[in-house]
Amino acid sequence: MRIILGFPMQDQQSGLYVKEGFEELGHTIVAINDQSVAPRAVQILELVDTHKPNYVLWAKNVRYNKVDE
Repeated sequence: MRIILGFPMQDQQSGLYVKEGFEELGHTIVAINDQSVAPRAVQILELVDTHKPNYVLWAKNVRYNKVDE
């Protein structure tokens, strides 16, 4: 499965463990809230178009409210 994951990825935050868990199960993860990949809201929609994930999962973050709309 392809999953776009938007969770906090800093040390010892839930996103890191969620990402690693999915990867251990053999899923392909695009971690958009990773420190090295921090897109604006519009770029999340572009990532969905590009990667065509089965799921988009993310922890609510004020920065991405525009995507919810």
